[in-house]
Amino acid sequence: MKIEIIGNPGTGNHYTEVNIKNIEAIFPAVKEMTIIKDANGKKVITTKGGDIPAPSAEALPAPAPETGGNSNKEARRQDILHYVEKTLPLIMYDWKDKYMDLWSDILNIPEVDAMIYKRGHQQKTSFNRKEVLHIICYLGKHANGGIGIFQERYVAKYVAEQLNDGCEKSTRPELGYNTTRPIQEAIDKLMNNKRYARKPQKAHAEKK
Repeated sequence: MKIEIIGNPGTGNHYTEVNIKNIEAIFPAVKEMTIIKDANGKKVITTKGGDIPAPSAEALPAPAPETGGNSNKEARRQDILHYVEKTLPLIMYDWKDKYMDLWSDILNIPEVDAMIYKRGHQQKTSFNRKEVLHIICYLGKHANGGIGIFQERYVAKYVAEQLNDGCEKSTRPELGYNTTRPIQEAIDKLMNNKRYARKPQKAHAEKK
């Protein structure tokens, strides 16, 4: 292959033109190819004798595998369960032994599965922390017949401190928003299942 450089980048030219000849061995129909790259990095390719064929699917490089300790879905699922487990001390007695099983089933809800593993811009998490917090809010304020499943009245400040080892950080605001209506309905359906059905509880006393 013969490569011919036209133009001297050192003289202030705004482009460098590279002329590649004798490439029949690579692209039999192409006799000459010229690549021009301007100062903005834009490339223009022209050929003589034929077009450069598009690479076949087999020739394309395989996508790079995901890297990192929490790259796969199962690892992120375990991260979520570990995270929500921090709220277990706040859960009322009748739900405490089923709380983590409930969360495991919540993660299997199609609408939840579709969004919960997308981290977004939330720092130091491998999952959609915002959506997890919204589900916690719904479980604390409205699930279980409208009384929630927390021992006392749901207060975002206390839940945030529990999740963050005594610090509220950025989780408190999101703990004030419920998850979407389809997910709420799916959670209610889960909790009304015989496996989770409980006798109605008295409303919580306000936390002093």
